[in-house]
Amino acid sequence: MWAVPLPQPRLERLLDDHARELGAGLRRGHEAAGVGQDDATVTADVRGPDGRYQVTARYLVGCDGAHGRVRDTAGIPFPGTTYPEVNRLGQVTVPDSVTRLDSGDLDVPGLGRIRAGFTRTDHGVFGFGTLTSGALLVQTTEDEPAEPPKQAMTRQ
Repeated sequence: MWAVPLPQPRLERLLDDHARELGAGLRRGHEAAGVGQDDATVTADVRGPDGRYQVTARYLVGCDGAHGRVRDTAGIPFPGTTYPEVNRLGQVTVPDSVTRLDSGDLDVPGLGRIRAGFTRTDHGVFGFGTLTSGALLVQTTEDEPAEPPKQAMTRQ
């Protein structure tokens, strides 16, 4: 198995470009409120920034995960395996008030020293390390959240 250190924005841009080259129409920030189909087309009821509308096409791809509304609404089963924990991964920069120590640890005002690597907490695992670009790679695992996250992490 390979892990490629490809930043999420770049991966999304590459996938977006490829999909558009194939003739796909992409709509970010729109929610599929319902899906229907006949023998030739699929119609999605959509909520977008400018209100509700419908879109009809030969195919609809719902890239919305194991708990996705598009797949559920279309009645498509999820044959995979889900896990109770929630994992998050991000590349981040830290403010100037945070001191990076020679050991790779961080000195955070109000919190003190945070050790590089992985740390077990009462609710999961927190880990970070420095990338060659200077950014931090941060990973968290929440062992058993009450319910799956309702929204994706966003860049700030």
